[in-house]
Amino acid sequence: MEGADRPLTPVLVGPTGVGKTAVAAALAARIPLTVISADARQIYRGLDIGTAKPAAELLARVPHLGLDLVGPGERYSAGRFARDAAVWLTDVRSAGRLPLVVGGTRRGRSKWRSSPAVRFRGGSGRRGRRG
Repeated sequence: MEGADRPLTPVLVGPTGVGKTAVAAALAARIPLTVISADARQIYRGLDIGTAKPAAELLARVPHLGLDLVGPGERYSAGRFARDAAVWLTDVRSAGRLPLVVGGTRRGRSKWRSSPAVRFRGGSGRRGRRG
């Protein structure tokens, strides 16, 4: 898909602990969605503490992709993420669900821009900032 042919994908970003998971859970109670984690640390199996991975109860209610993909000693590049994300986005949409990308920071948006399945449109990410 090229440019405007690709559907927009909602992306919820921000630092750990601001409530991204709670927002995703609230949305999932209203619409059929699948969360795609964009957190660079949640890809690692066994590193649950300190990464704020969603609770088992939420994982049972809301499908999540992008969690526990590799062991702590394995590499997982931004390029691999972009390729995986393209497949996930296509699969989620084909299942009639909305993909919601959750996690990461403004810096992480660049890995989404490189995905052939994503059409990115966003502001500077500076709304609400002071200074």
